Amino acid sequence: MPTPQERYDTDAHFRMIVDVLTQQIIECNYSPSELRDAAMLAVVRYETLYTRPKYLMENDSLRRVDAYHGKQCTCNQPTRFGYCPVHEANR
Repeated sequence: MPTPQERYDTDAHFRMIVDVLTQQIIECNYSPSELRDAAMLAVVRYETLYTRPKYLMENDSLRRVDAYHGKQCTCNQPTRFGYCPVHEANR
């Protein structure tokens, strides 16, 4: 995995966000701790908006909670995307 400096040197999008954040610190618009807080809030908001399927441990097996239908999948065959093959066709 590249270091942040290596990413800055090779990734134009990463370089742009670093330059924007650095400029905000230089202009005294935000302190480093405020930018850290803002970055953490952005991560939390993203995870809230794009959550992964939730699983329950029941009888030593993973079972997906079907949030759309309010039913629990009982086939015991979760896939890597969290949908069982039986109920995936019903989505």
